Amino acid sequence: VLEGTVDSHYGVGDPEWDNTGWRGNDAGLNLKSETGWSSGGNGTNLYDFYALPGGSRFTNGTFGNLYVYADFWSSTEGSSYSAWYRALVYSLDEVARNDVDNVSGFSVRCLKD
Repeated sequence: VLEGTVDSHYGVGDPEWDNTGWRGNDAGLNLKSETGWSSGGNGTNLYDFYALPGGSRFTNGTFGNLYVYADFWSSTEGSSYSAWYRALVYSLDEVARNDVDNVSGFSVRCLKD
């Protein structure tokens, strides 16, 4: 719902959001903060989401991709050992959706009901 709300081309409920990998048109651009991203890959922060590139923790326990990726867990399990996540990257305007081994470490955004 968030991605479809902030994307200028694919609205909420569009089949585009059922895909995995990089999806949409500019949802990532509109969610990324205006500063902090590698190589000037900053966003517009059009919706005051302020996504920052915090990187991630890999399955081997190392950390990386600071200033490059903003990876966020979703609350949806992919299987008994994986979960779905969303990713933003400095070089693209889209948002990625994939599942990954749940021993990885990603950021979490809390929502107020």
